[in-house]
Amino acid sequence: MLPLPHKAPFILLLLTHLSAFSQTHTDSDADSAALRKLNDQAYIYWYSNLDSVLILAKEQLLLATKTNNKIGIIKAHIDFWHVYNERQMFVEAIQSGFSILKEADLINSIKYRAVGFSNLGLTHYQMGENDLANEYLQKAMSIDSARNNKSGLASDYVNLSLVQISNNNFQEGERYAMLAFQIHENQKDDVGCSIALINAAYASYRLDKKEVALKRVEEVLKYSLKANDLEGQAYAYNYMVLFNNGVLPPREEIRLLQKSLNLCLELHLNELTRDNYQKLSESFSRINDLPQSLHYLQLSIQLSDSIYSTNKRVEAAKLNAKYKLKKNEIEIQSLKETMLLKEQSAARQRWIFVLVFAIVIAIGLFVWAYQRTVNKMVIAKAEASHIRRELNYLKDQTNPHFLLNALNSLYGVALTKPAMVPDKIAELSYLLHYQLKSSRLEKVNMAEEIEFVKRYIEFKKAKTNQLDLSFEVIGEFVGRYLPPLLFFPPIENALKYAAEADSPYVHIQWKFEPDKIILLVRNNFNLEFAGVQGTKIGIENLNKRLELYNYKFDLNVSQVENFYNLQLNLWDNELTVA
Repeated sequence: MLPLPHKAPFILLLLTHLSAFSQTHTDSDADSAALRKLNDQAYIYWYSNLDSVLILAKEQLLLATKTNNKIGIIKAHIDFWHVYNERQMFVEAIQSGFSILKEADLINSIKYRAVGFSNLGLTHYQMGENDLANEYLQKAMSIDSARNNKSGLASDYVNLSLVQISNNNFQEGERYAMLAFQIHENQKDDVGCSIALINAAYASYRLDKKEVALKRVEEVLKYSLKANDLEGQAYAYNYMVLFNNGVLPPREEIRLLQKSLNLCLELHLNELTRDNYQKLSESFSRINDLPQSLHYLQLSIQLSDSIYSTNKRVEAAKLNAKYKLKKNEIEIQSLKETMLLKEQSAARQRWIFVLVFAIVIAIGLFVWAYQRTVNKMVIAKAEASHIRRELNYLKDQTNPHFLLNALNSLYGVALTKPAMVPDKIAELSYLLHYQLKSSRLEKVNMAEEIEFVKRYIEFKKAKTNQLDLSFEVIGEFVGRYLPPLLFFPPIENALKYAAEADSPYVHIQWKFEPDKIILLVRNNFNLEFAGVQGTKIGIENLNKRLELYNYKFDLNVSQVENFYNLQLNLWDNELTVA
């Protein structure tokens, strides 16, 4: 693809837009002279030292702002644009272009608006945004055409030809390039003619008009030699080989390419240098000079790697610029929307007040409802906490009661069967361990609970020699859960009071149905202890726990002579959940 236009000729064309500093401003002659000097110095460094251009542009902007010299401000921004554009700082370059337009609008200068549009067009072209580049360059062309500014118009045509060639629209690219050439030819501007004809020649070549392309390349060489335009000469020699496409003798190709290469190395034209290396390698190969062919091929590869790295940095700069510009567009759009809302606010003040009032009422109602809900939750939480404390209190009552009965049994065994005391202590240790473990749980597996009851019965048997005991479990209990030791108090009481009877008798039946558990306990007791049995502390504890757990239950207790009967029916679907 055709590289960017020659830097020096393009700047000369650009500067034709600019005139001397306006004498209509209020600055003194000394200030005006100082601004001219800064501007001239900056221009001198445009080709060699961008850092100096940047420093001088800042000084120029400060002085021009101080003296309110709008032309000086514009020229400072033109210098800024050049530095940023050369360094691929595209966001800053575009901002400088818009600053030129802004200052031009303040002094109603369509001439400098054309400059701003031209600069913006070239920057967008370098970013690969050809549609935007074409839009801005068309605006510049319209202004220069209306002002009959031939030099500016020629510059616009050259840049538009580049955009069209980049879009592979070679016919339009050739047309614009020739329009620029006609203007430069009338103005006897040899450098301008060279620039325009390079673009026209390349477009003709891509349109398969080989003879036209070769003729135009010869004219490029003629104009560039006359104007001492080294870059134009470099392109001319290279294009002579390219457009002849193998027709020239190899040694003639080598001569032309080496001329182009020497100029490229002097001007640091990397893209064209690489192309010359590649063509030289091919030409030396055609005359079987393989060492030279390999030498230029290696140089081409090395330079390709360098250009690739540079292009990657440029691509990264382009992407960063596009991101920043998109971000700026979003911010500008947001600002426009905000301003629009402010403009419309006066007509909607009353409705806004009504809306705000309604919102306040709604928020008030919401806060009231929320506070009411929170209060209910606090009360419910307090009630739950109270229930939990009461359940813990009842469970704590069970544990000392159990321990007292267990120690009483152990004492009886020690008196009657001292040899069994160690084993009974071990059994008691298991029972106490289970109580300690289960007391920290909300629910326990009924399989563990039944095992605990069986172990407790075995523990109590040692004290009661002639105990007539039947223990029966009916139904499926594996995977069913209940609060720990819920059914234990009536069983414990039955074993305790039956032991005091002459012929101890205890019958326990545990029946498990799908949504119901039935516990039947029957035992005899010594009538002398009827008063103690009648206190019913364990039964009251059981009744309170069932109520606090909010279970549906039915507890029936009856006494016939010296027999005590208890039946507990417990309904709860949760009991069947593992």
